[in-house]
Amino acid sequence: SAQKSEKAAQCTPGFKEENFPNLRRHAQKMLVLFGSTYICEQTFSMMKFTKSRYRSSLTDDHLSAVLHISTSDIQPD
Repeated sequence: SAQKSEKAAQCTPGFKEENFPNLRRHAQKMLVLFGSTYICEQTFSMMKFTKSRYRSSLTDDHLSAVLHISTSDIQPD
């Protein structure tokens, strides 16, 4: 994302993009990798918890809805 790219640029102020294009590209890939891995682990943990607790009454549609709500960043009023 643009925000992560900006943070990476702030961490390496002495590395100009035109001088080190490969370094910047690899750093951006690494930042995205860790963020997406965390989201996957968080989702699978929530799915495991939900499936074990409500196994007898859980349909695929219901599981999908529960996971969507539990992994969103929306805060209720």
